[in-house]
Amino acid sequence: MIDDPRSPRHTDHSLLQLLRQRVYQVAAGYEDYNDADRLRVDPALRLALGKEHENGAGQSALSRFENNILATGEGLKALENALSRSAETLLRRRNKRRLIIDVDSTEDPVHGKQEGAAFNGYFDQICYHPLFCLTNKGDLLSARLRPGNAHSADGVLDLIPPLVDRYRSWFKQFWLRGDAAFGGPDLYEFCEAKRIAYFIRLPSNSNLKKLIAPHLKRPACRPPKGGVQVRVVEFHYQAEKWNKARRLSVKSNGTWVNSSPALDLL
Repeated sequence: MIDDPRSPRHTDHSLLQLLRQRVYQVAAGYEDYNDADRLRVDPALRLALGKEHENGAGQSALSRFENNILATGEGLKALENALSRSAETLLRRRNKRRLIIDVDSTEDPVHGKQEGAAFNGYFDQICYHPLFCLTNKGDLLSARLRPGNAHSADGVLDLIPPLVDRYRSWFKQFWLRGDAAFGGPDLYEFCEAKRIAYFIRLPSNSNLKKLIAPHLKRPACRPPKGGVQVRVVEFHYQAEKWNKARRLSVKSNGTWVNSSPALDLL
């Protein structure tokens, strides 16, 4: 899927060999490109690359490969397509009627002045802040590398539509799950337009607390032996920026130790 822009007369390593060397080095724990200058002569690596008696690529060749070929629009699309194809094998094997996609972000700490690295106040460190789409079994479907100061939901509407187009015909039911950082009218409206059932946590606010206050009263009796009472309340709620009211489920984990029960707004 990637055209080789290099001159054949000045090429010592094929794109496949460069890709294999990069993947194998990372898998073996050698993520730095500088490691290639020493590993390129390793007999096991040469055998894995099919180089026989020739050495593998050095740091400069691998850096040019990633920056000038893989980092282009064509290269990134090819990598994403390869990732999706690897996930499709697992999805076909399970043969489920419903696909559950979990969208989430995490921190990837950096220890230098890498491009795009920035301080993230939530994680309290300098990092990247990548975005992921995974199945409920933990299989990676798609990912985006983002600057460290990106909001958790930045780019989510660019990440999900290709997955919907790719797998809509595979499953009769499509579910999307996310935490409160992904709660927003744009994502709600997209899911409704594409007939995607979504379960996204909603942050608490003063209006919600007033609505659920009548359901949080403790019963006037002896505490149960279990110590915990779980109550689920459902109602329709419309925030100021929403175009319509939406169904909201509140799960109250009422304990007999704390002064007030814990709430999960879904």
